[in-house]
Order: sequence, then C-alpha cells, then structure tokens
Amino acid sequence: MTSVCRTIQQANAFAFGGLVLFGSIGGALVPINVLPIWARTIAPMTPTYWAMRGFRSIILVGSGPGSVVLPTAILLAMSAVFALVSLTRFRFNDAKSSYA
Repeated sequence: MTSVCRTIQQANAFAFGGLVLFGSIGGALVPINVLPIWARTIAPMTPTYWAMRGFRSIILVGSGPGSVVLPTAILLAMSAVFALVSLTRFRFNDAKSSYA
C-alpha cells in the first residue's frame, strides 16, 4: 500500500477496504458455501480464501500437514507477486504525507 498511496489516510482506507472485501469473499466472515455463486467464483483469487482453506483442513477436518501444502504454496506465490509489484512501484524519493 505504501508504494501506491501518497498519504497515510489513503493507505488506511485501502487497507480497511481490502480487509473487509477479502475477509468477506475469502470465507473469513462466513463459510464459502453460503456465499453467492459469483463470490464463490472469485474467492480463490484472494489470499484469505487460501489461508482459510488451510486452517479449515487442519482445524475442522483434521487432515494431516500435507493438506496445507497447496494453500501454503499459493500464499507464497501471491506474496512473491505482491512483493514484485511493490518493488517495481516503490520510489524512495517520493514524498509521503502524514496526518499533519
């Protein structure tokens, strides 16, 4: 968010919006099976979906550690993509505004 936003207020707004959006579509607020079809379709594009899938397989289903290999790999891949985007967008010389 720091590489995209110019102020702390913008970063906070995007972070809160992303938290609510990813949490609701990814299955952190309600189970995936009660979401509408369109939300279930786009849910795998969010990191929250994969984190909740891994948590669910270990905690609720009781599967072994092998059940979290795919969710962990996808979360690592998403982290790498987000880091790459941040590194290409971040400019150390850009001035950032604070609350004052």
